[in-house]
Amino acid sequence: MDRHNIMGINSHLTQPPTRLGLRTGRGTRWAASLALLSLVALPGAVQAQRVAPAQVNHLNEELPDGTIRQVPIKKSGFDLFAAEDLAFGTLRMGGNLRATLPGQGGPVSQNQGEIIGSQRIISPINSFYPFFQMGFVGAAPPTEFRKIRAVYPGINNMAGSLGYTSLYWETLVSGQRDWGAADGYFGKTFAGVTSQDGSGCRADPSMYFTLGVSLLAQKDCPDTWGSLGFDGKLSIPDSVWLNTFNANKATFRWDDWKISRARLDRTNFLGTQSTYAFISDYYREQRLRYGSVVRGGSGSPLETGYPLGLEIRVDSWQFSAPATRNTQFYQAQLVNKSADVYG
Repeated sequence: MDRHNIMGINSHLTQPPTRLGLRTGRGTRWAASLALLSLVALPGAVQAQRVAPAQVNHLNEELPDGTIRQVPIKKSGFDLFAAEDLAFGTLRMGGNLRATLPGQGGPVSQNQGEIIGSQRIISPINSFYPFFQMGFVGAAPPTEFRKIRAVYPGINNMAGSLGYTSLYWETLVSGQRDWGAADGYFGKTFAGVTSQDGSGCRADPSMYFTLGVSLLAQKDCPDTWGSLGFDGKLSIPDSVWLNTFNANKATFRWDDWKISRARLDRTNFLGTQSTYAFISDYYREQRLRYGSVVRGGSGSPLETGYPLGLEIRVDSWQFSAPATRNTQFYQAQLVNKSADVYG
């Protein structure tokens, strides 16, 4: 599986992030570009590829025995249909701001949110929401389309400009949601317990999020941990980096995801608080919308383009020191799982 790492810093002082670095791994099969979207501007070329989807009231799902089941689409409110893997985490930061990590869309996928208040600044005078949003954007050219078609010809059924795809998350204007909670993590990486009022580790002032929403695993709250325990980002000592460099100086890179967790102290997690989520462009509901464009699907697609089969792990952490208490750090690890979509 091919991987990329994206490092980001969300400084909640007066403006959106000012530093964002992209580190790409070698041998990447997909020529996919991935970015963080701040505010709401989208390239005209991307919007031009979008066409209004047909108005339907159900999706077709092919069952293992080959029969087709019609899954109704809800028309109002936040749709939790089959979204058991959707959850969010709060870092309960020590400064005058809270920021959450939603398990969908991107590090800050909704500014004022349907299920969460992802950011809020409290001043001595009043409180306010900054208009700020970070959602993932991905794209691929026809060269990647042809690679997939060699394995799965059904991709020819795609809607839109043949061979092109663009995936993004933007809720303030267009409402486009191509990145959702990755499947299969409920109960494993997070327990499924919900946010609550009060003073415990599952609580934060209700102004920051809606009560009763599933929580991601949070470092200081064992109640939220799934069956795998807490698996947050570990601190890497200088000695480990030095040994890695000395082992092969010619090819050394700062690829922390290549360092085996067996070499690290499994109790030394990065940050005072930390949490993590898994996001993908081929989650169950979205795969159904692509119809026969993906293996095992049926019917005409309701979405233009095609999924790339990408899964993103997003880690978020913060430090309670006075200089950083209003800063939230993110790292996104991009993994190519196209075989799960196209075989």
